[in-house]
Amino acid sequence: MQALQRDARDHGLLWRVQRDGRTSYLYGTLHVGRLEWVAPGPQLSAALRETDTLALELDLNDPAVQREMAASLARRADALTLTSTQREQLRRQTEAACLPPAALASLHPLMQAMTLMLLDARWVGLDPSFGQEMVLSQVARAVGRPVVSLETVATQVGTLIPDDPGLVRTRFEQALQHLEDRRGRAVTLRLATVWAEGRLDDLEN
Repeated sequence: MQALQRDARDHGLLWRVQRDGRTSYLYGTLHVGRLEWVAPGPQLSAALRETDTLALELDLNDPAVQREMAASLARRADALTLTSTQREQLRRQTEAACLPPAALASLHPLMQAMTLMLLDARWVGLDPSFGQEMVLSQVARAVGRPVVSLETVATQVGTLIPDDPGLVRTRFEQALQHLEDRRGRAVTLRLATVWAEGRLDDLEN
């Protein structure tokens, strides 16, 4: 960790917002990362020092948020009927992720597939454990900085699992297909690379 902090570089995109004598920063984050990205670079470190609160989309390090998220997702776990083939595909992908067979069973099938896609990124050197929001939350808490969530669990769950059954099934089938043919790895790697290099035009594309 000392070496990572000593050699830390800035990654991603950081904007400064000023109004009425107050300064805020907007930092675009990813839900996956690399170990060498864990330590904030010079500009991000300066932004953290100059602010008094860290506001995240949703603070998943907050135990209350974790409990509410788990309960909300569990209530929707049976909202999609799977074929025997799809159940076998999920089982196979769960095994490939080195998880116990029942590890994700309480989640909605779409959440299972999305979680497996995040874990699948480990094959190209990216890990959800090193996602910037998780890291920033830990850094802020270590120095006693308040951390707040900008969204609610209900909003997040509604975005992840839409009310439209047709859209849910389409997203599930697409995620499962990306896992099966491994296309998701290349997409995730490209996204992470252009993010790390701050290539906004490529990100917009």
